[in-house]
Amino acid sequence: YSHIATSYANANIILGHKAADKDGYPYIRETDMTLDSHEIQPDLATCAKVWTHITAKPTSVEKTTYDVQRLDVPFFAHLPQSLGVAAAWAMGLNGVAALYMGRLFMLLFYLVCGYFSIRLMPFGKSVMFLVYLSPIAVYNAASFSYDGVVLSMCFLMTACYLNLIYSRRRVTWADIFLLILLAVLSAPIKVIYLLIALLGFLIPLRKFNWKPAYFILNLGAIAGGAAGILVQRASSITGMASSGYGGGQGTGYTLSMILGDIPGFLSLCANTFAKQGGDLLSGMIGQVFHWAHIEVSWIISGFFVLLLILSVLSAEQDAKRMTIKARILSIMICLGVVGGILVTFTLSWTPVSFDYIDGVQGRYFLPILPLFLLLFQNNTFSLRQRIDKALVLGLFVVHFYTALNVFTTIITR
Repeated sequence: YSHIATSYANANIILGHKAADKDGYPYIRETDMTLDSHEIQPDLATCAKVWTHITAKPTSVEKTTYDVQRLDVPFFAHLPQSLGVAAAWAMGLNGVAALYMGRLFMLLFYLVCGYFSIRLMPFGKSVMFLVYLSPIAVYNAASFSYDGVVLSMCFLMTACYLNLIYSRRRVTWADIFLLILLAVLSAPIKVIYLLIALLGFLIPLRKFNWKPAYFILNLGAIAGGAAGILVQRASSITGMASSGYGGGQGTGYTLSMILGDIPGFLSLCANTFAKQGGDLLSGMIGQVFHWAHIEVSWIISGFFVLLLILSVLSAEQDAKRMTIKARILSIMICLGVVGGILVTFTLSWTPVSFDYIDGVQGRYFLPILPLFLLLFQNNTFSLRQRIDKALVLGLFVVHFYTALNVFTTIITR
């Protein structure tokens, strides 16, 4: 609900109003408290309230404050949701409708980025399609969380870079501007995903009409993203590295403790995957929806994993594959992102008394999943015919039974 609070504050800014009070509680209308922060889990009572109020006239538009403080994150992190809320307020819709307008705008932004991501992929389009529209990705994309924005940007960056490496004959200034912009906007939201910009070094130099443009693109994306991090997240990162917070469960780790005992940290990482590997996998493929406390049948999740495997076994007509150099760099990017996530949650959420890293969820690995899956494309194991239509139908089946599982869980609460 802190994401909702942040979107409310941003919506005020968009409409030219004061964002929040001195304590960081956003100004809202009284009707926006129809669904407050205590109604977190989806259950019959919440669904009944949504059904009753979604089309009703606002009960009261008098100003009040939301009961959760906004996050200290970049404005762009919640821009689609904020635009939706601002539009609902401008049209005089009630609080429940404003919430769903925010979700709708986020989902539309995600789908637009998804269209271009899949279209730009030089190969492995079915891989990107399945990951982009996986149940857990859509779950995040239709929420107020900034994870939907991060996923959109990371997938689009991956597709743009691969397109420039393998398909495009020339790199234009529009391409350079777009990729630098994506890096600058996304890096301050989730720092570690800036590593995806390293793919730019694989673009052949001959594709640039002006050779220095190669360095402008790569150094601009990395330096621009790093500058955005320093401007907007430097204090929070340095605080996390030295606080020893431990997620409120005891004394936590500091960066100096990790650097002073690398073997101990690696052992911590190994224990994490040994103890929570199954949970991380289920969270990444959409078997477990943590915040909603909903678990989908393992049969559905297993079927989705099968679809991912089939998508990797691309048709023989797709002659393009990742080169050895691209595979090596992609492995380094994936390892860097995984390592960065583990370091982050060691510093921010794990007490020293634990023998594993606490707080890590499988969905944090989604942005690099397409790149990881493409590492397994090869000429030895490939399908003789295209199965794109079968994969689309298979994903529809996955979503149908996932929705059915969600529905049957909610009606029993």
